[in-house]
Amino acid sequence: MTGSRPGCESRRLSTIVAILSAFVLGLLALVYEVIKRHGQALLRLEALETSQETTVDPADVDPWEYLFQHGAPTGSVGMNFELPSLTGETWTLSRLKGRRLFLIFFSPSCPHSLSLLPALAQLPANPPLDIPLVIIMSHGDREVNLRLMERHRVQLPVLLQDQNEVALQYFVSGTPMAYLLDADGITEQDRIEGPRAILGAAFAATTGEAWIPDDRVSPIDHRQSPSLIPLRSGDRLPAIRMPRLDGQMLTEERFLGQRSLLILFDPLCAPCVDLLPDLTSINADSSQPEVIMITRRDPELTRALALEHTMTYPVAVQDNWEISRQLGVVAVPAACVIGPDGYLETEIAVGQQSVLALLKRSRSGQSERRLVSLTSLLR
Repeated sequence: MTGSRPGCESRRLSTIVAILSAFVLGLLALVYEVIKRHGQALLRLEALETSQETTVDPADVDPWEYLFQHGAPTGSVGMNFELPSLTGETWTLSRLKGRRLFLIFFSPSCPHSLSLLPALAQLPANPPLDIPLVIIMSHGDREVNLRLMERHRVQLPVLLQDQNEVALQYFVSGTPMAYLLDADGITEQDRIEGPRAILGAAFAATTGEAWIPDDRVSPIDHRQSPSLIPLRSGDRLPAIRMPRLDGQMLTEERFLGQRSLLILFDPLCAPCVDLLPDLTSINADSSQPEVIMITRRDPELTRALALEHTMTYPVAVQDNWEISRQLGVVAVPAACVIGPDGYLETEIAVGQQSVLALLKRSRSGQSERRLVSLTSLLR
């Protein structure tokens, strides 16, 4: 019995070694299988990505969707049209054959289209035959278009679509967009999009000169008196009375009993329009001053922006700069905070960056810092 113990121990050790060896081999086999399957999955994924990058089925590309997204390319034949002008004549593309044309697709309710008008007023209405003729392709009511052109002294021919029937033929998906056609009615370049690109191309084609963008410059009345002094923090809001877009009247009493953010606005001022989302955000916050806007010029332009940007706050209209002069600021955008007692709590900030700084301080509740405004430099 005693002599058999070393044999038993030896067999037990051999069994343990065999079990451990089998476990290690099984584990190695499992690891190998996992690595192999993972590698195969990576290879399949790489092959799929490669096939997607290199294989595009032309049948999957909708040509109409592509053309409306990118416009008619250079070398496309311009589609003929027959449209009435503001002066009552009928214009066709075939009648204009033999001269280059610059067609601007325009909408009287589009702020970006409206921003073109001051610069377009500088272009000749009847250029020599070797100079492209700029034509505004508008739509809608004749009287609305006529008033717009008269107000901005635009003398260019304006043709009226009923809706957008010609724009659709030219794959125009929005406004403003433009095409430059050669004397045979063939597009000389790809579709031109946006106010800056359109004005740059129009001036280059008709005058041979580069157009210097000025749509980021705030309008200012340069006829102001040298003695005009803007109101300061602590000054009382003067007596005012002007109509609002909703038919009511805005007077200085409207500012009493609550803090208000008074903003001076112009619908044709790009920096003013850029501020609208911030004004909507502030007006929706009950902890912030109530926004009260004073706009100028055509109230219909501001009304169109009010629908687009949810301007639920009071908007009053001054014909020109009469209320601005009472405040001592004849530039836009401009803004100040007025306390519940009718006295200015801040200096009048002039210019987009100064107004944005004022809005930022209003949100954060920071104390007012004295700002050097443009009008104070012009005193």
